[in-house]
Amino acid sequence: MKKKVFLSFFVVFFFLNTALLLIATDFNFYGFFKLNMAYDSGYLYPGNFALYSKDPERTKNLFYLSVNESRFGVNIKGNKIGDFNLTGKVEVDFMGGGPENKSHLKMRHAYLKLSNKSFSILAGQTWDIIAPLNPLSFNYSVMWFGGNIGFRRVQLRIENNFEFGGGNRFMIQAGIFRTIAKDYDLNGIDDDVSSGMPSLQARVSSKINIAGSSFFEIGLSGHYGKIKTFVSTTSDNSKNYITNSLDFDFLFKSKYIKIMGEYFNGKNLATFLAGIGQDINFDKGVEISSKGGWFDCIITPTKKLTISAGYSVDNPDDKNLSEGDKSKNSVIFGNIIYKIKKELRFGVEINRWTTDYYKENEFSANRFQFVIMYIF
Repeated sequence: MKKKVFLSFFVVFFFLNTALLLIATDFNFYGFFKLNMAYDSGYLYPGNFALYSKDPERTKNLFYLSVNESRFGVNIKGNKIGDFNLTGKVEVDFMGGGPENKSHLKMRHAYLKLSNKSFSILAGQTWDIIAPLNPLSFNYSVMWFGGNIGFRRVQLRIENNFEFGGGNRFMIQAGIFRTIAKDYDLNGIDDDVSSGMPSLQARVSSKINIAGSSFFEIGLSGHYGKIKTFVSTTSDNSKNYITNSLDFDFLFKSKYIKIMGEYFNGKNLATFLAGIGQDINFDKGVEISSKGGWFDCIITPTKKLTISAGYSVDNPDDKNLSEGDKSKNSVIFGNIIYKIKKELRFGVEINRWTTDYYKENEFSANRFQFVIMYIF
């Protein structure tokens, strides 16, 4: 049965990929140049962007200058197949590692999509279905490890929209995903592959128009997957560990104000960029549970000016932790963006990161960031 599922996935992907190459008619290139300048009062790991605060020891007053977040992509449009539109996307940035002045490319998106007005099927790599929103921040990690769950991974998903009464909408999304896990037992095979199954994600949401261009949208989502790790390299005994979450998101948007946020509760969430990057405590033989979320209020008083402020927190369960593990990570953030033109914008942001370590100390640091962006 499992072989049939994977075979079906690859057949669909191969068909869509071949069809797109044969009948693509329009290529729309896009991207942006982004210069980041950041000053940190203490040590925020890993440096060019922030995930959590660490013991600065004697390291304080750090300055970073980078263009690695600059992004390039192409949207591809094919001819219609019956009533369906065939589209695709490939997008990269320069956050793939390497020396600062010789940075490597990093794949962000690479997918094909077959869609009509109400139904679509997507094959490739893009965002998770769960918790689809991101706070407005210049930080590349957009509060990952600090309360914002969800990332990008390879998937095969379907979604269906049901419209009712004046543009109101109810949507169902579901798909199979690459789980992603480390090779914990060091047998040369990633432990998500050893599980013999993909992870599952699903989300239901409703969008309600209020007045004019204002609307309110809420969503409930979740995921489930497992990994299998062997007790040792010489033993056939194995143990399964579960990764799961239940997530809630909301968005209110009007002409001048956007208010949005998310909440999550789950376990073994490191590859979903929650749990402050902690997945399994092998000393205790348990998955690390965590809960958290974020809130962001964005005001656009003029077409040129945007102001944003919010709070984010990731709070692992202490009973799953060992001494020295990260037990809480919170961020207070705010920024101002000014558009000189539609394509050219400047921004400043202030963040305060506070990270607690179980049965040890708490460390805090402030980040002051200045950004120049040219969007094309």
